[in-house]
Amino acid sequence: MMLVKTTDPKSIALASEAVRKGDLIVYPTDTIYGIGADARSETAVRKVDTLKNREGKPISIVVTDMAMAEQYCVVSPLAAKYAKQLLPGPYTFVLDRKGEKIARSAAGDTIGIRIPKNDFTLTLVHQLGFPIISTSANISGKPPACDMEELDGSIRDGVAVVVDGGPCALRESSTVVDMRGNTPVVLRRGAGYARLLELQKSLL
Repeated sequence: MMLVKTTDPKSIALASEAVRKGDLIVYPTDTIYGIGADARSETAVRKVDTLKNREGKPISIVVTDMAMAEQYCVVSPLAAKYAKQLLPGPYTFVLDRKGEKIARSAAGDTIGIRIPKNDFTLTLVHQLGFPIISTSANISGKPPACDMEELDGSIRDGVAVVVDGGPCALRESSTVVDMRGNTPVVLRRGAGYARLLELQKSLL
């Protein structure tokens, strides 16, 4: 395992190289630390499931913007409208899958997309040119890690690169919202929930 800070000029290259090789990384977001891998690779996704001691649960993906999301998901008019106000930010938008580019072991007929407000992670995905998976950097059932001190040793040892971006700004998981219909349906309350409610009221 290699530990590198986001301030290190080599951090993007090291993380990018690991992901391209099919390895796993730990990376910072605006909410909590995530485990990342090539979202298109069944093998990489299975490595994550094994590391987290979890199986069969859907995993979200990180994209740079809604234009990238459209390559993998059906971006509903509702999602497009809310994305302009909320993203980048602490939200996971659940959308219908488009095509088979994203590993089926990561997502079924729906895909959760994240556009975190974190310069390192957005730059990494932009440089890769494809999404990485977005799942909390913890053993299944344990609390998520919001800084390096909270990162489980087995997670640290199970990835190729750990990227230290300091404490996450919001220290809470994202709010998950189903954006496939005519109104947002909150599937999990998390960071940014109050702002989502305010926006809903203003758009009524």
